[in-house]
Amino acid sequence: MSDAFNEFDDRLRRINEKNVRMKGGYVTTVNRDGLIVVRPQRKRSVLPWRGFLFLILGFIGFKTLLMAGLGFGNYQDRVDALNAGGIVERAGAFLMQPDPISHTLAIQVRPYLR
Repeated sequence: MSDAFNEFDDRLRRINEKNVRMKGGYVTTVNRDGLIVVRPQRKRSVLPWRGFLFLILGFIGFKTLLMAGLGFGNYQDRVDALNAGGIVERAGAFLMQPDPISHTLAIQVRPYLR
């Protein structure tokens, strides 16, 4: 008899835990057999990873187009001029340094810009 009560208490505990999780939101789905199932909504990441990825890809694309458009020597001269400036200019020069990815992409894109 005590096993039945323990199982019942465990079931009540699981139901209460699921109820607490569903207070943050829930999703209803319909199974193949037509049963409607309610599940807690998954928590989303605090950081917008997709936004960071697009920002980085856009920045690399910007550097690629600058390198391909200005030419590698002229681009490096401008980065060196930035490096001779103040703190903000040096930070910009650090970010705008040619990296292998943007350099390789600039070589690939350059024939299409001329």
